Amino acid sequence: MDAEKDTLEMLLRENLDVVRENNRILKEMRRIGRIVFWAKLVIWTLVIVIPLLLIGPILDSLTKGAGASVMGLPSAELIEEALRTYRGE
Repeated sequence: MDAEKDTLEMLLRENLDVVRENNRILKEMRRIGRIVFWAKLVIWTLVIVIPLLLIGPILDSLTKGAGASVMGLPSAELIEEALRTYRGE
C-alpha cells in the first residue's frame, strides 16, 4: 500500500510540475501575442500616416512655382492669361 501511495504522490507532483510549466509557457505566449499586436498596430499606423503627412508638402511644391498646377501642367489662370495675350486684350 505504501508503494502505491508513494507512486501516486510522485505522479501527482510530476503532474503539478507539468501544469506549472504549461502555465508559464501559456503566459509567455500571451505576452508575446500582445507585443506582436502593438508592434503591428504601430507599424501600420506609420505606414498609413507618414505618406499622408508627406503628400501635402509634395503636392504644394508641385502646384507652386511658375503658377503651374499638378505635374507641371498650366493652371486655369495661366491658360486664361495666355488666351487674353493671344487675342490682344
